[in-house]
Amino acid sequence: KAFLEQPFLKKYENYQVYQEYEFIDTFRSKRAHGKIDLLLVGDKDVVVIDYKLMKTVDAAYQKQVKGYKEFLERKTKKPVQCYLYSILQEKFVKIEC
Repeated sequence: KAFLEQPFLKKYENYQVYQEYEFIDTFRSKRAHGKIDLLLVGDKDVVVIDYKLMKTVDAAYQKQVKGYKEFLERKTKKPVQCYLYSILQEKFVKIEC
């Protein structure tokens, strides 16, 4: 409930919402499988939100969302913003990748 009431999400209320968006990427003869916790698709951009229990600073998390971003940029031809959401801290952290 706290997540859905975050002011951050208000600006995306007109976006298409995909929860647990699962994909298989076969770019450059490599196969990658992923599941994006929350995918918001607008007319001009895409937003990825990945849930974490507490810790939002981890190189593995950055690598994970970078893979999501690369896949979605190829698929949608739109800029992609990536965020981690700390469930316990109830905060969003933008990931630059």
